[in-house]
Amino acid sequence: MRDYGFTYDFENFKRKIIGYVSDHFGDAYTVDETDCVKNNDTTYHGISLREKDSNIAPIIYLDELYQIYSNGESIQQIAESVIDHFRIYVNVPDLNLDEIDNYEAVKKRLGVKLLNRSLNSSYIEKKVYVEYMDLIIVFFLEYEDMSIGKGIIGVTPDMLSMWDIDTETLLRDATENMNKNYPVEFTSLVDLLIREYKYRFEDENNIQREDIKDIVEQLTSLSTYDRQLYVLTNESHNLGASTILYPDTLNKVGSALNTDFYLIPSSIHEIIIIPDNGNVNEEVMNKMIRTVNSEHLSPEEVLSDHLYRYHRVNRVLEPVHSMRA
Repeated sequence: MRDYGFTYDFENFKRKIIGYVSDHFGDAYTVDETDCVKNNDTTYHGISLREKDSNIAPIIYLDELYQIYSNGESIQQIAESVIDHFRIYVNVPDLNLDEIDNYEAVKKRLGVKLLNRSLNSSYIEKKVYVEYMDLIIVFFLEYEDMSIGKGIIGVTPDMLSMWDIDTETLLRDATENMNKNYPVEFTSLVDLLIREYKYRFEDENNIQREDIKDIVEQLTSLSTYDRQLYVLTNESHNLGASTILYPDTLNKVGSALNTDFYLIPSSIHEIIIIPDNGNVNEEVMNKMIRTVNSEHLSPEEVLSDHLYRYHRVNRVLEPVHSMRA
């Protein structure tokens, strides 16, 4: 059912939502259109709600909501859901960032994420970053407010100047902090899948569905050879590709495998590890990575379109763009 029988394009849909929200909250609040550039220069279109003299302006993105509208949901129902989300932030105290200028106070909340360099030219325009092979390391500051939960603020050159530190110090402290707060998880892909299937498909009575039980049993029966795929991530499984930056992580993986190994950039959240047993066709693997990235990953999660290889003896990580000679 459409609003008065009309079907709106995205721009008019956005204006209608802004109208509903503005009418509901009144003159004490300002509702603005807000476009945000996320990972890999992916742009999300949303609206923000700001109370006068407040430093909090929560954003709700409308891209997925427009798809819901296109599938038949009424615009009134969608507007009501947007208003319900915004109500959470009404009368929330301003975010306390009083200590943001004190590096010693905030450095324990620093973090890093690993992104594709060529896909993030707009995203990093006003961010501090470090080049890392054909990738980039960007930095963020975590905050947590009891009323609205967790969030992150990208580290900018102005913040770096305010803290009076250099990029090397920032990289060292942020990486060590990530290593402490989000420790490395290194496990076989099969074991990870078994755990995920068990976690996701048990009901509230911890009774597994029979079809999922069969999948788990098949995975469990795989031989040791079939388990020679590993996953490198962190315990939160969020921004886990950055674990390759943690001190000595890749060397520890090489020691555990007792060989050189390949790294498949599964996404910004995890890396798949394959021991170099001499049977890996690098050209085929690179084609596979490009296919998976274009067909199966959301645009903001893509890390790289090619394979990497870690040389255990000289401790060098390098991109693999073509088949070895």
